[in-house]
Amino acid sequence: MSKNNSVTQQCQNCANFIQHYVLLENIHYIKAGSGHCTKGESKLIDLNNISNACEFWQHNIVNLHKDVVRSINKVINELTSVSEMLENQ
Repeated sequence: MSKNNSVTQQCQNCANFIQHYVLLENIHYIKAGSGHCTKGESKLIDLNNISNACEFWQHNIVNLHKDVVRSINKVINELTSVSEMLENQ
């Protein structure tokens, strides 16, 4: 498993992890505390009993993209606030 300081290597943020869901009150699904791996020996993953990902861990590009977009939007909001404060002076 390679070291990466910017992303915590856990099963739930791995490209090979498939989240399990449970139907709640026959209305909508919620995340279960488990999932499964599309690689490796251990297929079922209990998210409450795992500390680090295995050697098959890979970046989940979709989640990484969402994190980048969220960070950019946060910076935009902060810059907009600063700009508005400066305009009001």
